[in-house]
This record gives sequence, structure tokens and C-alpha cells, in this order.
Amino acid sequence: MGADRVENNNVYLPKLINSLKTHPRPQKRKEVAWLLGEIIESLRSDPDIYVRAAAAEALGKIGSKKAIPILEQASVFDMVPVRKSALEALERISNDTGKGNRSNDRERMTAD
Repeated sequence: MGADRVENNNVYLPKLINSLKTHPRPQKRKEVAWLLGEIIESLRSDPDIYVRAAAAEALGKIGSKKAIPILEQASVFDMVPVRKSALEALERISNDTGKGNRSNDRERMTAD
């Protein structure tokens, strides 16, 4: 899959999030919730580091505080691309919820 295709798929995430919050049919909201839940599972267990990094980025865009524990774990214990995406996601969530700045945590990104 090329980079252009991945970037084009990024337009769907905001639509999914909006559907989760506003779709009039509960069954559709349930389906979207399940799909978004798969993102967490991808971050936890996908063998490809770039899939895990994309999952971390998606969780940051979703902005749920419930994602913080898994993102914190990934920001410490995963490979550099995943740590970088997880730290950026944590920073985005922190900024969205008014909890400040996690830029000092960026040192974890390159520590091995």
C-alpha cells in the first residue's frame, strides 16, 4: 500500500468518530465503536511497527483519555516509530484536555 493511499484513508477517521457520536441508529454506532476498538488491539499486538504507529496516531486523533494507558505503555516499551507516534498522540490528548505539554517525554522516543 502506497503512502498516498494511507493519507487518503486518514479522511475516514474523523467521519468514523463523528458517526460514533452522532449517528441516529444505535446499530451503526455499535459497529463504529467495534471498529475503533480494533485500533487499540492493533497497537497492542500487530507485528508490523508501522501499523502499530498508525494505530497510535489514530488514537491521538480520536482523543479519548481511555487510550492514555496503552499509549503510555507504547511510548516506553515499543520500537522508535511507535514510541514517536504514541508520544505525539499523548501530547495531542493532553493538549485537547488541557493537561499541558508532554514534550519532555520525547527523550523516550530515542532511548534504547
